[in-house]
Amino acid sequence: MGRRMHRVIAGSILSAALCIGTTGLLSPAVATAQPTIDLPQIPIPQPDAQQRAAILAAVLDATGVLINQVAALVLDGDVLSAPDTSDAPSAADLPEVTIPIAPPAIGLGGSVLPIDAGKYRITSGYGGRNNPTGYGAQYHQGVDLAADSGTPIHAVTGGTVVQAGDAGDGYGKLVRVKSGNTETYYGHQSSIAVSVGDEVAPGEVLGAVGSTGNSTGPHLHFEVRNNGSSIEPMAYLKTLGIDPTLYQTRDRS
Repeated sequence: MGRRMHRVIAGSILSAALCIGTTGLLSPAVATAQPTIDLPQIPIPQPDAQQRAAILAAVLDATGVLINQVAALVLDGDVLSAPDTSDAPSAADLPEVTIPIAPPAIGLGGSVLPIDAGKYRITSGYGGRNNPTGYGAQYHQGVDLAADSGTPIHAVTGGTVVQAGDAGDGYGKLVRVKSGNTETYYGHQSSIAVSVGDEVAPGEVLGAVGSTGNSTGPHLHFEVRNNGSSIEPMAYLKTLGIDPTLYQTRDRS
């Protein structure tokens, strides 16, 4: 198994960066002390303040980086000032640039999509839905990526494998990877390629797409939990800099 490379920040990353308390918001004084990186124009859905704080904490767990744009959405107050653009060139002065259809599917800290680009289709998102197995309404705590059975599943970020096997419930064969106070879930696998205690790197193969557990067809159930509570997985991935909607197959067969 690969060894995970990461940036070490003195003290507990989560406790140093996230002070939820009664507001669920970051402490501005603490947040500005962390390493930061600007990622402009990352689309983020509409989670509430506590979800946003949890997403930011999960990204910090995985990468050791506090993202300025997300922090600006979460922090209580105008802490991060806007850059001075008075000397910036006008659009007419800029060279013509060919923009690719989609950026490379690699995000912060080497994070990657859980299934290779062009090999999946998003079939169910996070939140309320009718249970596809016919058991009434449910709150779906992850995102489903339909793919051919046997398609490799990759670790989105690095961490320690804390579960690898049949979960004995709706997840079927499940791998859970832990980093700090954040866990990523990879459910319904047909086979598993890692063991509990393994240290995995971003992109490492965890197993293969299947339809074990409560499932109506081969797909990956991808879920993210911070401090035990689920967070919006699409927002998490987009915040890492990888947007699954840009890379899904257009083939609906």
